Amino acid sequence: MLRDMSRIEIGKIDTSEARENLDKLLEENKNYFLHASWGSGKTEFLKSGKKKSRKKLVYLDLWRVKDESTVANTTFRLLYKYNAIIFKILFIICIMISILMTDIVNLGIEKKMLDFGIPSNALSGVILCASLVALFVAVWQFLKIKSDSFYIKMLAICNWTKCSQKVLVVDDFDRVDIAKQIESYKVFNILSGRIPIIFVGDYFKIAKQEDNYSQKIIDRQIELPYVLHPQCIWDSYFDMLQKNFNFKIDDSFKSLFISENRNLREQYHFNDYVNLEFLEKEKLDRVQINQQLLIIYLYLFHKEYYHKLQDEWFPTHNLPKDDKERRKVVGILDNAIFDNEVEKVIDYVLSSNNEYPSDFLRFKQRYYLFEEASNLSLKEIDLILDNTDMLKEEIELHGNYSDDFYRYVSFLFEVNREDNDDKIKESKEKIIKSSFELLKVNKVSLLISLVLDKMFVEYINYRKPEDDDTFLSINFFESHENYDLDISQKIYFFTKVFTRTPYKDIKEYFAEGIENALKENELYESQNKKPYLLNINVLDSNGSWIYPKKWSENVKEKVNDLLDEDFITFWEIYRIIRINYGSCKDNLYTDIKSIVVIHGMYGQEVYREEDKSYKEIIDLFNERLLSIAEKEDWKIYKVVDAKTQKKYI
Repeated sequence: MLRDMSRIEIGKIDTSEARENLDKLLEENKNYFLHASWGSGKTEFLKSGKKKSRKKLVYLDLWRVKDESTVANTTFRLLYKYNAIIFKILFIICIMISILMTDIVNLGIEKKMLDFGIPSNALSGVILCASLVALFVAVWQFLKIKSDSFYIKMLAICNWTKCSQKVLVVDDFDRVDIAKQIESYKVFNILSGRIPIIFVGDYFKIAKQEDNYSQKIIDRQIELPYVLHPQCIWDSYFDMLQKNFNFKIDDSFKSLFISENRNLREQYHFNDYVNLEFLEKEKLDRVQINQQLLIIYLYLFHKEYYHKLQDEWFPTHNLPKDDKERRKVVGILDNAIFDNEVEKVIDYVLSSNNEYPSDFLRFKQRYYLFEEASNLSLKEIDLILDNTDMLKEEIELHGNYSDDFYRYVSFLFEVNREDNDDKIKESKEKIIKSSFELLKVNKVSLLISLVLDKMFVEYINYRKPEDDDTFLSINFFESHENYDLDISQKIYFFTKVFTRTPYKDIKEYFAEGIENALKENELYESQNKKPYLLNINVLDSNGSWIYPKKWSENVKEKVNDLLDEDFITFWEIYRIIRINYGSCKDNLYTDIKSIVVIHGMYGQEVYREEDKSYKEIIDLFNERLLSIAEKEDWKIYKVVDAKTQKKYI
């Protein structure tokens, strides 16, 4: 699962064969229309043959022109770049000469030219011509003359052999305003047959098409190669994503890109946000990939749904009432009818699940764009799993429902997970081993209970009809390679950690082990959970009190010899005292604030036989309890019936 990712780059699509075919067509001086929608890669397709083609593409971007130049003017400047520059320089020189030779700005140029031997008549002619040209240019600029006549005339008389290796490309012609489209037709009529012209755009959007303007000047319509069509560009992209991110993209989500004809330019936009969210924002392994991809898609192409999701909206669906109509409904959900395909995909992909990382509906904020995801990533979880000490700490200290690691383990132990996944098997084995090692040193958490429960659920899937739960649970854990607990820990395990087994079965199964431990001092001293061993001995098979007069002196001595913490634990699980802890969620001995001693449950007016034994039991621990409470600064209370709690006296 560990992944160090670089940016996802979209590879170039090979269109070389189609580009070579276009070059062959351009050998003829015809007018072509390259039909393709905006963003489909038409410009890139034309430029892809730039190095190999003998023809030079000259781009006329009429829709980007912001000045008041006419189409003829712009076309002339593109096709005859140097001629246009010479004309402009000539005009500027003439203006300068005419200004410099005036009385206002007289630098003596006329006298110097006479000194060089230039005849005065010739000099006067030059000055007159320059002045006329300057005057013409000045008037031209002052009146902002927009007439095409000059440039049209120039285009008509130019030597077109100089343009024999040029192709005029009118890019995004469908986006040019109607007036300029109509203006351009007369220019292209002049150019027709002299050089190849390629009009690029969506043919069906060309203005005045109903009046056959375009048909009159366009000789051939050509199409982009099919490899640039939305049907073709997304499969390779998603294959690359799946390989890099190590996941499988949802087919219903993938179909949206094709059904909505998302083109090459939109692919670049989408990929840019994929890099932003997964790599720059480091959400990879912190979110479910399919869900995050759909959120990106909605943000780019269906922003109204993106904002509705932020407002706590989620798609709803209906089911047809008629059985015949119900059979006709084919959707992502059986028999579900949504308003449109997008809502259907939203419902399917963004619905809650038991996967890790947690799904969109549980943690929406981390899926929205430009937000941070601070939860444990799969990469960080792998680091924990590879370090035994870190793993044990995570199991013990962060084994609660709200913790990321707890959710990951829950996901890992799902019953329907693939058993043939070696990585999953290895991770589960590490968690199980560490959980049992913690149990051996008397550490427990909700996560350990979860692991044990999931282990057993997997195990009983293979049960035989005659096997009961008690037989299965005890034998399963007794035979497990990591289950190496002493007799007291086993009792604790089945009564406090794995509580599926009935109390009477636990007492019956471990009866011999309990008896041996109580008889053999060395064996007893080695027990880690002495209060639980002693407690099960002094309760009957139903977990009810066996009154102290029936206790053996050996058991009484062992109870009195318990350490303070174990002594308190014994009477707590005996249910004669109740402990009030502070804020610590682990219920530690050091966090005890007060203790309630049960003096009776029914009150004197309904005094029952059971209450007669309360005093006898309390006499066994009362003196020592008060001593411990004074040392630890605890408050002691007593309950004389189910409703009354009084300060202990």
